[in-house]
Amino acid sequence: MVAQHPSTGAKPVWVVVLGDFGRSPRMQNHATSLSKQAGMQVHVLAYTSTSWSQPSENVLVHSLAPPPAWLGTLPRILGLVLKAIIQAWSLLTNMLLSMPKPSVVMLQVPPAIPVMAICWLACWWHQAALILDWHNFGYTLMGMSMGKRHWLVRQAEGFERFWGRRAAASLCVTKAMQQELGSRWGIRATVFHDHAPSHFRRCTLQERHALLLKLQPLFATPMHPRDFCAAAASANHPPSGGPHALPASDADWLLVSRDTSPDKMHPWGERPGAQQASTSGIQQQIHGHSQHQQHGIRPTAIDLDLAADDPAADIKHADVSVGRGSSGASGGGENARQTQSPDAASLGSHSRDVGSAQESWQGDAGRDTRNQPAAHLGTPETTGNAATLDRPPERARHQNGRPGAPADLEATVCTCVEPGESAQQRPGAPALLVSSTSWTIDEDFQILLDAATIYDQQACRHLSWLPELVIIVTGKGPQKAMYEQRMRQLDLQHVAFRTAWLEPGDYPLLLGCADLGVCLHTSSSGLDLPMKVVDMLGCGLPACAVAYSCINELVQHGANGVLFATAAELAQHWRHLLQGFPHNRDLQKMAENILTGPVCHWQDAWEKIVKPVVEQAAASTAQ
Repeated sequence: MVAQHPSTGAKPVWVVVLGDFGRSPRMQNHATSLSKQAGMQVHVLAYTSTSWSQPSENVLVHSLAPPPAWLGTLPRILGLVLKAIIQAWSLLTNMLLSMPKPSVVMLQVPPAIPVMAICWLACWWHQAALILDWHNFGYTLMGMSMGKRHWLVRQAEGFERFWGRRAAASLCVTKAMQQELGSRWGIRATVFHDHAPSHFRRCTLQERHALLLKLQPLFATPMHPRDFCAAAASANHPPSGGPHALPASDADWLLVSRDTSPDKMHPWGERPGAQQASTSGIQQQIHGHSQHQQHGIRPTAIDLDLAADDPAADIKHADVSVGRGSSGASGGGENARQTQSPDAASLGSHSRDVGSAQESWQGDAGRDTRNQPAAHLGTPETTGNAATLDRPPERARHQNGRPGAPADLEATVCTCVEPGESAQQRPGAPALLVSSTSWTIDEDFQILLDAATIYDQQACRHLSWLPELVIIVTGKGPQKAMYEQRMRQLDLQHVAFRTAWLEPGDYPLLLGCADLGVCLHTSSSGLDLPMKVVDMLGCGLPACAVAYSCINELVQHGANGVLFATAAELAQHWRHLLQGFPHNRDLQKMAENILTGPVCHWQDAWEKIVKPVVEQAAASTAQ
């Protein structure tokens, strides 16, 4: 008989993560739903080095002791074997001695070794049902560092297959993974795509302003030799030195006609294109407007002008059809990176117009803000499409020193508030890009750095068309320090990087006030989907994602985001979606497609798909 919690009468269920629970949002959501929607008492067994939002009173967390640090000093194979033994002992002592008898055990996979076998043993001992939630395959992650043909990788694959078949039920994150599990391993799995929680939504301008004020110390800390963002944030006024500067007087907030005289083309009085240093690998990636044609995005007049001005515009980019791969610069072209791209059919299906505006972007005051676009994006019907103009308007600029903000103006890098007024989007503000990562080997952030360098070169020549960029990268992981060092070595004038680990409540706010998301996840198996893109779309944020075999289950190219395979393609997508910012029609239409499309929050999907699986498994143990 299964014991029940003495205070609530709820049946105990375990949620097991052989990783950091604070960095496992899907399992946090499972724990919350098991407690609130299934009425179960949840016991989480995981590492707890990172804080998280406490989901429910009925969720109790049991912390695993982390493996000793000295294991990393041993030869790799010996270290892995000893680590598995230590983890197995820690799991067994908790599951057999200290935790209450469960009705169901839900395990995140990967990791797989040794936790799959230990969980099966605990289920046999307690007469409980084992449910596996397949996020990816552990052996494919091992193969990225050890090689796919390594004997230990082959043993790991056999381990996952053997124990995976012995689970009472399985969930998986994509249809492609469901097919793989069924055809190769004979495992029947239920597809449960990730969904953002209901509190993920677009932010109001006031919320955006409050968050950016809170993050002001982050913006004020320079990362580059000529960090445009730090100087402005430290002085508590927005960036200056170009058409995206905050003018000193109210009269200067007006749009003026474009002045093409040489001293107006750049805040330093000359076109700096020839002075901008670049590596040969990056220069060879820059290409013209053919990428837009291949992905079904019509080049604009500005695209053609930018392409004509690119010194390498006539260099043909790599083929990006599925299976052939493409090479992108990494570290100045030293390391070629192979990655799969969207198939021609999936890209072609989005070559059509993604739809006209269905209603005004100005929602009612009491309307759910997730179904409203960000206020700073403007209204398509009223702003027009700056990207389709032969020459877009240019903002007034000051050339005699840096313009300062009025003394009574509370300003951030993107917003401002005058006394007695509500928050406004600052004229000429930089675009805010967000990327979330675990800083692991399956995400090549050199692509992001190279794309930023390419965009910076283009912005130096076309600052009146292209906004400056602030790119915030959130997350923790083993490669963070390495990439931070590379970021500091970039001499960028109009792009600024920032890295941060945000409080749980601030992460959805940041996504909700950003202008564009970037995901560099490259699945080790080609069968999983990045949760970070789910979060972005849940906040109404269009996403730029690396193309691979099943990513089109989440990102529809040209509809709710764009796909890329190289740094040059990513930089070109930025240029196309941000020219004329914040009134770029293509970016606005993507945001509108997300906000007006079908909405399925985590709670609704879990109730329909996962809850029946859990109840059936629990019922089988009660018989």
